[in-house]
Amino acid sequence: MELLVLLGVLAVAVAMAVPAFSRASRHEKVQLCAGNLKGLHSAWSSLPKPVAERGRGFWAAVAKAAPTLVTPRTLQCPFTEHVNPPPVQYLGPSTDPATMGGDGLLGCDEYLNHHPRGREGGNILRKSGRVVTDAGDLWRKATLEGGCSAVGR
Repeated sequence: MELLVLLGVLAVAVAMAVPAFSRASRHEKVQLCAGNLKGLHSAWSSLPKPVAERGRGFWAAVAKAAPTLVTPRTLQCPFTEHVNPPPVQYLGPSTDPATMGGDGLLGCDEYLNHHPRGREGGNILRKSGRVVTDAGDLWRKATLEGGCSAVGR
């Protein structure tokens, strides 16, 4: 009888610990994505000439212009849920960054980077270099309403 009680207590403890480890792992990977966006901002801000491309092509052009600062791994979110991920997993600006204010949207996590249905939110890169991690309306609005884009307008 005592063995059954012990096994029951252990089962409850394991059931409580597994989700906590999962959340910690997810948070770490979301932060790695945020770090990639900060690295992309550093590379973009060091370029001598503006980048003409928009959307994902913006980051591909930044990588081409600054190959020592941007590697293929920088362009990939380490927490991707894509089956066949695109080479650039971050959305770029939909408009010319020169026309944006400091809070303009320079980049965002791809819609499916953190969840297979795109419901977990993601990171938003501001022109100022600030990265905001948001699981709600701010990220959803940035990605679904076109502030960040896969293709330029």
